Amino acid sequence: MQGRLTVSVYAHDVDARDGLIPCWSFVSDGFAREGHPELVFTVRRALAEARDAFTQEALKLFTAMWHRLNTVEGAVLQSGDVLAIEPGPFLGRDDVRAVGLLPAVDLQGVPRSSAQTLMLVALVGNEFDVARDYGLSRVAARLGQETGMFPCAPWFDRERLSVARNDRAERTVLGKCLRVTARAGSVVVSEDRVALELPRSASEALREPLGELPSDTALVILLPVDLRADGLLVWEPGARELTAIGPADAIGARVSGNFIAFVSGQPADGSNPLEDGFALRMTEATWARVRRALAAGEPIEVPATDESLAFALRWS
Repeated sequence: MQGRLTVSVYAHDVDARDGLIPCWSFVSDGFAREGHPELVFTVRRALAEARDAFTQEALKLFTAMWHRLNTVEGAVLQSGDVLAIEPGPFLGRDDVRAVGLLPAVDLQGVPRSSAQTLMLVALVGNEFDVARDYGLSRVAARLGQETGMFPCAPWFDRERLSVARNDRAERTVLGKCLRVTARAGSVVVSEDRVALELPRSASEALREPLGELPSDTALVILLPVDLRADGLLVWEPGARELTAIGPADAIGARVSGNFIAFVSGQPADGSNPLEDGFALRMTEATWARVRRALAAGEPIEVPATDESLAFALRWS
């Protein structure tokens, strides 16, 4: 790697719901000098594996990311990215198709070389398609629910099953919507309202899809997990109840969603949870106001005119 990128390996344990999970964490040093976040990739270690018997195969992810940044013009690494990797065996599996990038969590015994660090989440099987089409937060929340970690399991379990085995486009309402991915921002329910926060740069990116949106199609903005939240909505096809995960001391004061859907042509205005996100249902007149606010980067408040929740759009 031309002497500019190094990767350190740490053997450590993660305190989890099911006890201490032995792991290896691979931590980069070099991306920050090129203006990018550093990376960490954590692998669950089998009890029979010695602490110093780490697999060097994990280094393939770092070389792939390094190569991408040095060969693809304008390439960056951002939280929420879903990046395909070359097909082939990886860590004893042949179904690891991509990695997702999420803000790194603090792991005891694992120092970081930069405050700006992202963790690599290996995506297996259909998880790649779900993360790419419906948001990485959807997959991350399921991994968190499966392991009891919030907002996502920080380790890759080489023996785990895919958490997207039952997903098909016709089984989610998002399959019928025009979807736009926001690399920054959040949508949460807090204090009896659904609040969408977007960076100012998002308004420009939204103008084209807003201009092309058919009148009978809902607009969906896929969003990252709000790291200030103490809850995260989780949904799987066929689920009948609203479900969320959170840290042990969570009180549900601020629950993050994976998306916000804008649905016009309704008889009243108001917001509600929908799958693992939220929907703002509104009249045509209200949608015209919200649409202008999204395109112009202006805040707006939409009081509920029925028994649902109010909505607020804010910019940062």
